[in-house]
Amino acid sequence: MLSRSLKVSLLLSVALCSFNLAQAEESSTTVTTTTTSSSSTTTVEKSPTLAEMEGHRHKMRDDLMTPSLKGLRGISFGIPGHYGDATAEQTALNKLKQLPIPVSKIIDLKHAESKPVDAILQVKVLETGSDCRLVELSLTQWTKIMRNGQEVKSVTYSDQTVTHKNTVNDTIGKMVNQFVLDFMKANHQQTTVTEGKSNKKS
Repeated sequence: MLSRSLKVSLLLSVALCSFNLAQAEESSTTVTTTTTSSSSTTTVEKSPTLAEMEGHRHKMRDDLMTPSLKGLRGISFGIPGHYGDATAEQTALNKLKQLPIPVSKIIDLKHAESKPVDAILQVKVLETGSDCRLVELSLTQWTKIMRNGQEVKSVTYSDQTVTHKNTVNDTIGKMVNQFVLDFMKANHQQTTVTEGKSNKKS
């Protein structure tokens, strides 16, 4: 038979082993949890908010596009393609009447036209689904490439959005309104944009 002191010694050894194993498991669990938590923290990326994206869009237009409108002496406007609503073009032309420069229709341009036309403004309406439409506004004009001095036609101002088919005309009106505001800003003029009038201040 085992002596009493030997029994006590064996019991203490077993208890100590169990305690050490428990501590090791707890430590391992803690490390794993910490590592997992740290990993999830570093991989999560914050998506930009709608307000941030809209702010970036406005900044890009102000910094890169609006300056290209400075000094324009006249523009020609049209809606290419087969968009069915005939009132859309008139909606845009009513807005463009607020500009202090001549505005003509593309279809009315003649060869060797004497009127100054520095740029072509177009609005395109494309189907993107049964109820949605892509409305895109773009201004094309002759520009010069700085690296070689070559003159090319390029889009210097653009805007686009997706809207419901029933709000296309309203969307076109708002886009052209913004174009008018940007023109006034580029040419250091102030205007109160309205439905078909403008109060301009020098």
